Amino acid sequence: TIADVSGKGLDAAVLTAFVRFTIRSLAQRHHDPAAILTEFNETFGRTVDNSTLFITMLVGILDCSSGSFAYASGGHDSAYVRRSSTVDALAVTGPLLGVMDATYASKSVALAPGDTIVLATDGLTETRSRSGELLGEQGAIEWIAAGPPGAQNLADDLRKRVRRRSSNRPADDLALLVVRYTGASDA
Repeated sequence: TIADVSGKGLDAAVLTAFVRFTIRSLAQRHHDPAAILTEFNETFGRTVDNSTLFITMLVGILDCSSGSFAYASGGHDSAYVRRSSTVDALAVTGPLLGVMDATYASKSVALAPGDTIVLATDGLTETRSRSGELLGEQGAIEWIAAGPPGAQNLADDLRKRVRRRSSNRPADDLALLVVRYTGASDA
């Protein structure tokens, strides 16, 4: 799971704690990412009394034995699968969380050994050059495609590229979750 909360300071910190606790609790009861997001959105609407706060989030479940990655995305568009020669953006499956009642849909992608899932907050796509130009989704796809093999190496490379592009002054925070699927284990 990766999420990005609106706001700054104490409100955002409290909301982040709420998200972490609630998603962990819901994941114990549901095994479908869409069900987790749908119930989270309902809980958020009943619990948080601040109409200016919202969340983008992607909940994913990787079946390590089959390579199936099931996910649901509430307005979270910085999610990618890198295959041997291509990078595909994962589709958003529902609206932002906390802005309206909504039912979310799950999608699934089949991973082959060596494929890499890259989940990021908008600190990746919204990083700006010295002249103010946004990197954007296409730029993120190009960086991911050009990055080194290995999950940690790719995450480190993306962080370095963000710092270099923004002259070590990124305008937004950046969270990355990079997972390389190695295939079914015989363990």
